[in-house]
Order: sequence, then structure tokens, then C-alpha cells
Amino acid sequence: MFSIGRKKKLEGQMLLLCEEKDLTRIVFLICESLGISNEAGSNVLTLHADGVQARFQCAAKDYNENAAKTVEDLTRGILGYFLKVPAENQQDNDRKINVLQQLKRTAGICMIDYTIEGSGAERKQAELIGKLTGILDRLRGLLLVNEDGRDRLLNGAGRLVLNDKGKSQLDRYMPYVDQALVDMPKEGISQEQIRRRGRTRQFLEEKGIFVPEWYSYIESLSEARIRTPEEMADRTAALLAVSLYSEAMLGEHIPPAEARTFAREHALDRFGGDRVLSPKEKSYFYNDNAEEKEKISYSWQYENLFVMDWALGLIEELPFPNAICDVPLSVRVLKSFRNREELLAAARPRSGEELLDACDLIFCLDWACVDARVYKLPAPAGMDGGITMERHKTLNWLVGSYDNADWDDVRTDT
Repeated sequence: MFSIGRKKKLEGQMLLLCEEKDLTRIVFLICESLGISNEAGSNVLTLHADGVQARFQCAAKDYNENAAKTVEDLTRGILGYFLKVPAENQQDNDRKINVLQQLKRTAGICMIDYTIEGSGAERKQAELIGKLTGILDRLRGLLLVNEDGRDRLLNGAGRLVLNDKGKSQLDRYMPYVDQALVDMPKEGISQEQIRRRGRTRQFLEEKGIFVPEWYSYIESLSEARIRTPEEMADRTAALLAVSLYSEAMLGEHIPPAEARTFAREHALDRFGGDRVLSPKEKSYFYNDNAEEKEKISYSWQYENLFVMDWALGLIEELPFPNAICDVPLSVRVLKSFRNREELLAAARPRSGEELLDACDLIFCLDWACVDARVYKLPAPAGMDGGITMERHKTLNWLVGSYDNADWDDVRTDT
């Protein structure tokens, strides 16, 4: 992207990309760092000192329309450039996703052209870079530089975050978090919701998964409509029925009528009959000519079933959504009950707080999966986007999201 000659003098360009919207603050920090006077209050600065000549042109989205367009155009180009860098493994992919997240937040830039002559040119170049990286944490940004024809992004510690070959000096990179935005009072949001999101954020940070500070909150306990154990049991029966029915047809190539008999015997006849099926489920269950893609879609209901077993307290742990659920365990647990009454007697339903905690977490995880998918990148932390979405639907239903929507109408908006 940039080129630097290395003969009698060093010439090159750098680009500081930051979240700071206030042009005055960007200019002030650059002046402070480099000892530049700016009595005219200009957004264009010059440095002439000890063989170093540099020009700094700053812009911020909030300054005017032309500045906003400049920032947006440059940011779009740089995002596209680093989107194409290779990622050899999950760690590289996660780092790349988070770099893109940081670059997307760019609200201010400083374009830097410099020439360095005389002895010690490389040392002076390093000092210039060091002074600029020294203000990155205060601006919440990255510095794009070039060395030997290689583009690289540096952080506030001067370490390589990502270069054009996908390499980094960091095991993990996390975008800046604007703590003031996190702590800002939010109208209509309770301390319960804020504490819940705080726990979610701590988990996400440990996994190296970024979710923006402005991301919306799910319901509070007082707003939620937690499903009753009886509702959970009925939904469990329906999910078991359509899952067994689909698996019998897909895996064992059993004709629909026989598969239906099998599913009725092991699910519907034991746990509640046809009344537990939603309208869409019932239409599918009694359709001898369902398309293959519909069968596959309903076979994913094992993931929803696993969450329902967890919600009823029949399974101890809801693991991270990076692998398919333990289908044999989920089915085996339910096979031990002869009827709905036995299932309900054995159930130890999770509290509303537990369900909302799980719902808030999956809400954020699904956002991260969807955002990665926009860039046609694998989901972060090895997550499976399909599993995450199915869990999101189930947990939304469990806490009564979307005005206590029926199963067929539950959404997974992110």
C-alpha cells in the first residue's frame, strides 16, 4: 500500500486511524507528542527537526462532510485491504476479525508524509513511529506504516498487530473498549441488565470475542416471561419428535410413514401427543413429500432439544457452541421417562436469572457469528454459526422474547 525508499534518505507515508471524533483533540495530541506549534489552529501540521521533515493532515468525521467522506473512503479501502490478508488458523482468523472491528470504528485519521535525511535516518524513523504509537491508546487507534515494502499495523505499545502477510507479534488482539460508553447511564436499562452484560463481556474477553459497547440489552427479569416447566416439557416433546422423525428419514432412509410411527412411539405418544407440535412442525411431520432441505433443517432441532433439556435441569452443562451437541445424551435422558408426569417430576428447571444469563451470552455470540459471516470469515473462537443460531432461538423462546412469541414466530435478530 505504501512504499519507502532506502537510499540516501528515507521517504514514506503512515496513516493513523482512530476512534476519536474530535479533530481538535487529534491535532492537539499529535502536536504534544512531536513538539509542534499550531498557533493557527490548522488541521495540517508540519515538522522540521534534525533532518526530519513531515507533513500531518488530519480529518475527523464530525468536522464537515468532506472530512467525513475522506475518513469513510480511506477506512473502506483499508478494511478491504486487510480483509484479504491470509489467516492460517483459528487464532489468526480471530485476530483478523478483531482488527477489522477496530478499523470499522475509525472516526478520525491523520495522513503522514515524511522524509528523513542524514545520519541515523533509521533511528529517527523509529523515534517518529514511537512518538505516534505513544498516543494511540489515548486516541483508541492503530498506526499503519510500511517497512521494506510491507504494510503493518502497530498498536499503542508499538507491537505488530497485523501485517499484509497475516503475521502478528500478538497471540490475541482485542479492540479498544470505551469504558465511558459502557458506564454511561442508559435510559430504561436496569442495573441487573448491566451486571448481566458485564458477566457476558468478561466471558467474551476470555475467549477473544469482541462485541461493541453499544450493543443492545435483552430483557430484565421483570420484563421477561419465563416459560413454565409444563411449557418446556411440551416443547421438549415436540423437538424430540421432529428430530427423531428427520433422523430416521435422513440417516436410516426410512420412509416417512414408518419414521413418523417411530417418532410417535418414542416422543409424542409418551409426552403429549400432536398438541405439542407447532403449526409448522405439524405440517412437516405429516408431509410425506417434504424436501430434503426441510428434513435437514429439522434435523438441527437436536440442538434446540439439548438446550431444552438443559433448561429443565436434565443436563448439567450448556457447553460453548463450537461443536454439535451430545445427541445420544439428550435422547437417552428423555428415554428414561415413561410419560410427561415422570419428566416433570424429575425436572429441576433453571431459574429465570440462569436463563437470562444464557440468553444474553448467546445473543452476543450470535452477533459475533453474523458479523464474521458478513465478511465471509469463519466465526470467532471456533463457533458454529448454525448451532449458535439454534440456541439463540431456543433461549429467546424460553425467556419469552418478542412479546412471548410462539415457537414458529421466535426470531434471532442480532
